[in-house]
Amino acid sequence: MAITDFFYRRHVQKSARTVDSPINFSTKALPKLLSALRLYEQARLLDLGPATEENVTFFGEQIRCKIFIEDLFRDIDQHVIQGETSALENFFISRFSQADNSVDCVFAWDIFDYLEQPAKKALATQLMRIISPSGFLLTFFSGSQSDESVYTRRIILDESTLKNREYPGACNKKDPMLNRDIIKLFDRLQVVEQLLLRTSVREILFQKQ
Repeated sequence: MAITDFFYRRHVQKSARTVDSPINFSTKALPKLLSALRLYEQARLLDLGPATEENVTFFGEQIRCKIFIEDLFRDIDQHVIQGETSALENFFISRFSQADNSVDCVFAWDIFDYLEQPAKKALATQLMRIISPSGFLLTFFSGSQSDESVYTRRIILDESTLKNREYPGACNKKDPMLNRDIIKLFDRLQVVEQLLLRTSVREILFQKQ
């Protein structure tokens, strides 16, 4: 318990020093995704966190949907603080209670940037399981590794614009994945839109076949 408290205090101190730095950027995948989701009678959306009031409001106004939040960034923080990151693989295997083919769209944001390969594979397998036929996965992959323990909220400003808002976390980004390895990770999904942003972040919209 004392070791856990020590890491937690360090995390809180680092949090107080982190500067919030919003950056606006264009999205190519979101307009296409919204057009598809508007065809659903009531789309079932799963946001892997962190939850933002702006995004929940945006989707509620734009499409008929039910939104579920599963903040995996918080789960990662807990494992890092407790020194149990190697347990994330097994954790993700049993993390999701959703039935097979029960979610129409998953917003994974950049969650995979913070995971080692076994945990990435476990999470990707679960997401492919719960996404419905013709359902979608929107995710981002960084082109660089970072020693900073900083996460990014991606806030939807409108159909074609997102805003990055950084906030402190307990985990840093791991080695970036090559594009072919990303495609291989989601072998049950097909890329329907892909954009390499000026920040070297790759925005990818997948669809389940």
